[in-house]
Amino acid sequence: MKYLEMPIVNLAQDIFAGVANLPGIFADIRLETFSCKNAGDDKKVFHTLSASFEEMAKSPSQFMVSTSPFGPISESSTQKSFFFIISTLNLMFPECDFCNLQPSEFHKEQDLMRVVHNINSMLARVLSDFQTRQQQLWNQFDADMDLKECNVYSFMPNEFDPFDDGSGVGALWSFCYLFHNKKVKRVAVFFCRATPQRKLIQSIDEMCEEDPEFFEENIASFRDQHTTFVMDFDD
Repeated sequence: MKYLEMPIVNLAQDIFAGVANLPGIFADIRLETFSCKNAGDDKKVFHTLSASFEEMAKSPSQFMVSTSPFGPISESSTQKSFFFIISTLNLMFPECDFCNLQPSEFHKEQDLMRVVHNINSMLARVLSDFQTRQQQLWNQFDADMDLKECNVYSFMPNEFDPFDDGSGVGALWSFCYLFHNKKVKRVAVFFCRATPQRKLIQSIDEMCEEDPEFFEENIASFRDQHTTFVMDFDD
């Protein structure tokens, strides 16, 4: 995989520089594009995933009929699509290793407009002028990626949050959508993760030293106030 500095990337960086609406919230927002051309550590990722699929193949009857968001896992085209997705995440988040993820930790979105609505709704909460520029963003995104030709996947990890910063608080809410256009051989990642600002965390930590129950009570209250948007996915 290779990073592509396309017009949508530069536009997104400009838009995402907006001031957060919610006090005490830090939002990490990224939109990046990549070419599906082997480079760097791709061979290592390919061998790791190949070993995983070979392990599945030890139960041939189950392997041949098993399906995934990317298609039947016994088919090479499915394995190739999964490889591109994993390689993209590894390149975009080099501090993490996604090679042990399972296809079941992704969901194939069936409705592009619902994805657009979900993203718009969440970003409008943390970007002061997003509603005035969201159409500009999507127009450029479509021009660069041809969104109707993309398979769109949402990343939903099963057991742990790979983006956890170790603060012990976790994300208030987040999304990670991957847009894969096989025709133009590109993958785009639209990512957002909202967390309490570090100053708030430090203040809570200090008060926790005096009252151990303070942390759980106040974090729960903070989440209730700021976690009102819930994504629903197709079955």
